[in-house]
Amino acid sequence: MQAYRPLLLRRQRRIAQQVGTVCCALLIGVLLPSFFLHCARWAILTGGTAFIKGSLFGLCLAAITRTRRPTFIYLWLLLALLMGISFWNDWPLSMPAPALATGTPWGQLLLAGYAILIRYGLFFVGLPTPFALYGQHGPDMEDTTQTKE
Repeated sequence: MQAYRPLLLRRQRRIAQQVGTVCCALLIGVLLPSFFLHCARWAILTGGTAFIKGSLFGLCLAAITRTRRPTFIYLWLLLALLMGISFWNDWPLSMPAPALATGTPWGQLLLAGYAILIRYGLFFVGLPTPFALYGQHGPDMEDTTQTKE
């Protein structure tokens, strides 16, 4: 089983790079309309914070799969819960959405929908990369040093 370990690690790194590339492309794709809506600074601050919170949430989930001690599992679950709570409210950054220059009702509705897309969408876009990179995938490796009787 140890002979396959480098192959598994190379495959895991390649998949993590592909996931990271897709997530970065989605990040850019979600933030691109903010330049046309004239709210780029707000979108980058709000979206960047949501992306970082999602990445920390994915890192907590990856750490849960790596450790075998119950105390550390509960500690990482507590940190993941704190990141989940920050998902529902705007902690630590709560910036109201800016008003569009036109001030039309459909413009405000468009910006409110875009704010929801940025906050929730980028939270979930940031989640898979650290989990794919650092998470333990598959069953535990068997110890081959012990002889079976």
